[in-house]
Amino acid sequence: MERDIRFGTWNLRNLCRSGSLTAVARELARHKLVLVGVQAVRWDKGGTTRTGDYIIFHGKGNDNHHFPTYHVKILLGDFNAKLGRENIFKPTVGNEYLHQDSNDNCVIIVNFAS
Repeated sequence: MERDIRFGTWNLRNLCRSGSLTAVARELARHKLVLVGVQAVRWDKGGTTRTGDYIIFHGKGNDNHHFPTYHVKILLGDFNAKLGRENIFKPTVGNEYLHQDSNDNCVIIVNFAS
C-alpha cells in the first residue's frame, strides 16, 4: 500500500500566546503534514514538546523570545551512519555520539552538514 508523505515549512512568528500550540497542531493535522520545519517559535528553552500526534523539537532562544542569528541544520532519515568519537567531527556534531568509530556514511553526512 502506497502512502503519501507530506512535508512543509511554516514561519509561525510566535508560539508564546496561550492556545497557539494547539492551533498549530490542528492546522498540521488538517493539512495532513507528517514533517514540518517551523521557524520563529520564540520559546526561551530548548527541548521537545508533544502536542496531539506531533512532537516539536525546538532550540533555545533568549529572554526576548528570539532565536539565535546562526543557521541550524536538522537532518532526518535512516542513513545507516555511525558517528564515532573522532575529534575531526566535533566542530560539526559536537560531543554527542553513540559509537567508538565512524563509518563511510558518517563521513558523507558530516560533509553535507558542514
